[in-house]
Amino acid sequence: VVAPPEPELDRRGRTLVRRAWTFDTAPVGLTLCGPAYRDTPVLYATQTVRDLTGYDLSELRGENARLFQGPQTEPRAVADLRAAVEAWNETTVELTNHRRDGTPVRLRVTLAPLAGEDGTVTHWLGVQRRVER
Repeated sequence: VVAPPEPELDRRGRTLVRRAWTFDTAPVGLTLCGPAYRDTPVLYATQTVRDLTGYDLSELRGENARLFQGPQTEPRAVADLRAAVEAWNETTVELTNHRRDGTPVRLRVTLAPLAGEDGTVTHWLGVQRRVER
């Protein structure tokens, strides 16, 4: 198995991408995003996320996870996610995201801040699991 090609990242970013990649086919999806000052772009999404959403990794890299939102995405869940990111807090929400083809998919999403050696949040880890209504 060959590791995925990496966008231009600092050392910490490369390490985090490699760690996420080791869970590529885990039963939950992992999305690594960051840094926040660049609108928290997707750096890596596991194969499980790509299967859930229908997006290729090349389409996700550099995009904000807002890409998954659509007409059925609940504004309250989005507001809860935004508030957690602004406060650098972990949170879990259930929401309806949308696949690349527009099909809605119900997910439980946990966002967790990842801090660097100095304690500053450098990246975000998203954990996605499909749920039934």
